[in-house]
Amino acid sequence: MSPSIERLMISVGGVTYALAPTEHVDDLKAEITHQVRSGGGFVDVTIDDGQRLSFLITPASTVTIAAKTVHLDIDGADRQGNESWGAGTPITYDGDSPYDLI
Repeated sequence: MSPSIERLMISVGGVTYALAPTEHVDDLKAEITHQVRSGGGFVDVTIDDGQRLSFLITPASTVTIAAKTVHLDIDGADRQGNESWGAGTPITYDGDSPYDLI
């Protein structure tokens, strides 16, 4: 069986956001429940692109949390099984790359 990760999505007021892998469903549920029971408050999350968002959660808020298991394609990630990639493959650098070539 291939490795997998759990992807979380949160919808608040009808707008859906993909959450960062550092977010955990149990922690998020507990924080939202706490804010609803206390009359309202902010819940902070990190979305997939690294941006931090704060949602004001009240007893009237509509919040949905969805979790999806995504299976990882390890052959595609490390390029094994792809004969077009190898030690002899030339790498070009155009100066606009945000990454350092080693």
